[in-house]
Amino acid sequence: MPRGMSLDTGVRPPIGVNADPARLEASCPSRRYKRCLLRELQDKYPVVQFDYSLANRSVEPVRGSAALPDCGSEGLFARREAAANAKPASCVAPPSVFEQSRVLLLLGVPSSPTAVGAQRRDAIRRSWMKEPMLGYEALACFVLSAQTNGSAMEALQAEARERQDLLFVDAPETGALLRQPTRYSCKQGRCKKGRGMPTFKQYAFFQHAAKHWPGVKYVGKVDDDTAPNLRVLLPLLHRARASRPWAFLGAINWASTVPPGRRARAPAPQLETLPLTRPWGRRGAVPPFPYGTGAGYIFSAKLLHWAATDAAVAEAAGPDREALQWQKFEDTTTGYWLSYAPERVLYVDIGPLVHDIACSTAKVCRTEGRDDLACHNTEGARKQRGGGTYRPAANRSLLVHNLKTPSGFAYAWEHLQQADLPYDHEACISSVFARRGNFGRGWRREMKTQRRAALPGG
Repeated sequence: MPRGMSLDTGVRPPIGVNADPARLEASCPSRRYKRCLLRELQDKYPVVQFDYSLANRSVEPVRGSAALPDCGSEGLFARREAAANAKPASCVAPPSVFEQSRVLLLLGVPSSPTAVGAQRRDAIRRSWMKEPMLGYEALACFVLSAQTNGSAMEALQAEARERQDLLFVDAPETGALLRQPTRYSCKQGRCKKGRGMPTFKQYAFFQHAAKHWPGVKYVGKVDDDTAPNLRVLLPLLHRARASRPWAFLGAINWASTVPPGRRARAPAPQLETLPLTRPWGRRGAVPPFPYGTGAGYIFSAKLLHWAATDAAVAEAAGPDREALQWQKFEDTTTGYWLSYAPERVLYVDIGPLVHDIACSTAKVCRTEGRDDLACHNTEGARKQRGGGTYRPAANRSLLVHNLKTPSGFAYAWEHLQQADLPYDHEACISSVFARRGNFGRGWRREMKTQRRAALPGG
């Protein structure tokens, strides 16, 4: 980008409008993105990591660029004791002033009115929703569309009366609006009706939180195949409250302009630690911006209130914007909205502690010529200590994503507790890759491949 050109006044269009790809390409014709964009991006979007260590010394700490102090579990046990004697709050019922002052984190979990959605809700209730701090310092509820019809809605209403943890918002499921394949959802000759992301009802949950829970310090979203470790997350948020009031926590990635077809096979540009991903399809472009990956992310109160009440964001988030595909990727869409915040947002990268669930793989053991259970246990224990995107759950994990079975949730919850459980390859395989219920052909195919690769002799 030529010196002096601003992301705001140069190539950046108004919110909800695609930029001219030719203008973006012309702003950096050499594709030397570091030289063109890095200084602008670092100034507009400060991204920090944190030093982190648990009180359990048997777990090695994750080290970042030391933006936030270490956070452990100090004080959590006393607060858990207080939580056991307090009347639990609910994110569905209208809150009292006292409850709002007490609650640190409000979590929305997008769910679906399907058999798979019901199975996942039950698995979540049996796992991380058993955390004693839920109902005291943290609240969580399942977010569903109030526009669901017929027998599905009757079943949800019965479940809501029994469980008191279903929040209905007046927003459609994205899938209900995508009745025809789009030119952005076709790949290798196969087309589908878009991604079916929960963007509309997710934004409606943000609006609900801003209206009914204005006193809550943090509001977040986690996928219904994610297990958050509240034992770790709550102390982290207590520490982070001393940082900027406009803050966004997540596993921070970057979205950017999409190169034209003649350069589609070119390597992705690198901005040192700021890789640019290309999730938006060939449909115009936007300048680079950070976003939190969809497993889970958290807003500070002021940032959430702005995003949920700003008229321009609400218009850009509307269903009529579906033609521009903003709603196909809910995590990048949310990051896109935040890039227009009136104050500079501090992006706190918790990526080192956010990962997909996985067991040991056979690759290393085969390379060493030891494809046996002992090697898998050693390799799984090494991965469990952290550092990779795909690894077993551990007590220092913050968000464990891609849990598709009830036994997978149970396995993750067991390992998220205070005890540093050793890695057991057979237990991981039997729990994470168990086939229970209909979770989709794509998931079953993936599980079959990973089981074959992970099991000794596979």
